[in-house]
Amino acid sequence: EAGHAVAAWASPRCPAPCLITFDAALGGPSCGIDPWKAPSSAADCLDLAAFFLGGLAGEAVALGDFSAPGGTDLSLALQAAGRYRSMTGAPRRRAPRTPFVLALPSGVFIELRGFLDHAYETAFRRIRRHADGHARLRKLLTEGCASGKLSYDASDIARCLGPRPC
Repeated sequence: EAGHAVAAWASPRCPAPCLITFDAALGGPSCGIDPWKAPSSAADCLDLAAFFLGGLAGEAVALGDFSAPGGTDLSLALQAAGRYRSMTGAPRRRAPRTPFVLALPSGVFIELRGFLDHAYETAFRRIRRHADGHARLRKLLTEGCASGKLSYDASDIARCLGPRPC
């Protein structure tokens, strides 16, 4: 979840991360942004998809690799990509069956694959650029979870990451 938080925090158009919580009823940890709003431009779609893919990018920065993409994160990133396609009017061309960083289904269109590649790389660069803050937030979450703290608000996140760069 630290990767999601850093990806949103470092984005010029994404709302600031406001809450990280560990809730079994929600299926595990989650990172929220506030205020939530539907993207109104192609750039908003990119930042939103980068936020959703920030968890994978954070794992890659911290561990050198990432686990299998989470179903919800990938689904939400695909929704942002679909909105991007509808905003830009990109033609629908079927993607070739080639390896892809997120192992998307073969029916995903070329434009969406390229968009998601770009969103992932955007998240990865942002997290790598702010690797110290990412490490501080990961440490806070790990230690807090071990001691039973299951919720972190915007002030906790800001203490680790500092003022937003944008």
